[in-house]
Amino acid sequence: MARKTGNIQPQLDLSEHEDSLPPPTKQVLIYGFDGTNKQIVKLNSDGEIITSTTGGEQALQLDDTSTSNVTYVGLAPTGTATSTAGWQIKKIDETSGIVITWADSNDNYDNIYDNRTSLTYG
Repeated sequence: MARKTGNIQPQLDLSEHEDSLPPPTKQVLIYGFDGTNKQIVKLNSDGEIITSTTGGEQALQLDDTSTSNVTYVGLAPTGTATSTAGWQIKKIDETSGIVITWADSNDNYDNIYDNRTSLTYG
């Protein structure tokens, strides 16, 4: 029986690229893992970073410039304004090791992202 060989790989490589606008780019999916679930990270049509979880798509905000050695991570349903309540906010403090705390000491979606530096974390 003759072995069939095809030229499939170049076609796959071609379909992974987006060349309609310069510079040419490769289409990839970025995954995150929260210890339990795999999450897809992507950009929506408005340029917002969003994650896809079992609960649907969520907007993602990252701030590592407001406070030295601290990163604030905010998640909310896509379309939630940063000035309205509806954000889950965690604070990652790397001043001495890594300490992760939550706004209001919980992971509820009830905070205003714009207030992240003045919220109480625990």
